[in-house]
Amino acid sequence: MKFQFTVALFVALSLSITTQAQDARLLIIGVDGCRADVIESATTPNLDNLMQTGYYTLNGLTASPTWSGVGWTSMVTGVWRNKHGVNDNSYIGQDLDYPHFFKRINDQAPGLSKYSIVHWGPINTHLSNFNAGEQQFTYGSDLEVENKVVDVLTNDNPDAVFVHFDDVDHAGHDVGYLSTELVYVASIETVDARIGSALTALYNRPNYASENWLVMVSTDHGGNASGHGGASIEERTIFIISAGAVDQLGEASLAETISITLIIPFVSFFVNPDGYLFNILFENVFSFFNLKTKKGLFGFVYFIF
Repeated sequence: MKFQFTVALFVALSLSITTQAQDARLLIIGVDGCRADVIESATTPNLDNLMQTGYYTLNGLTASPTWSGVGWTSMVTGVWRNKHGVNDNSYIGQDLDYPHFFKRINDQAPGLSKYSIVHWGPINTHLSNFNAGEQQFTYGSDLEVENKVVDVLTNDNPDAVFVHFDDVDHAGHDVGYLSTELVYVASIETVDARIGSALTALYNRPNYASENWLVMVSTDHGGNASGHGGASIEERTIFIISAGAVDQLGEASLAETISITLIIPFVSFFVNPDGYLFNILFENVFSFFNLKTKKGLFGFVYFIF
């Protein structure tokens, strides 16, 4: 039954993304430690609008242990921790044979501009291992991340941007990852406003109408009253929103999400070097950017297996 549902997800979601690749651009926003169910109870007009105009699920499941190092590395490399080797936040044992997706882009289209703008430093520290040709910016606050993202989208000409906000996770550690904790809820509402600032800058780009932007938002893990790192459903449940260059709209059905064992990573090959079959949520970045893999036009993929 699990396999059948996985195939259903593959079929349904692989059809959801537009085939347009002209001037394709990507904005990925990661919100650390953001529970999907609390988004529903919080006031989040910008995330709500992305869901209303895009394709999304609030019922994805990431793998355990639910540490940021594990989640973000899975997201940006496209493989499980048994491949990328990151089992906690120390990054000890990381296997560099499974690179950040910026490296995949850089190998085939080094002229594309790539930006990694993050609050949690290890994301950029370990991205540096891959010499992917990106511009890195690491900040000590979400406000600084917001300001830099707005600056890049307003004044530069980016092709792929990865953004990481961390204050929601900080609030969860302080008071618990619960809808009853007003500080945690408020942190989600604040990051929603920061996302709104980034989107405003995006939509105000002079050539936005002719640029083919795909906007994706997700998280690395959830949490509970005690924190995160374990395997409870509250810690493992995540959300994924895909808007912009998508054809299918609305929420993924229960049949499409009930057996998801991982709805991160964001990006990878359709077939990785070990031959694993990945299921597509959106039509691959390499196809999106007209790049080629060993299996043809595939690329930025969102998958489970």
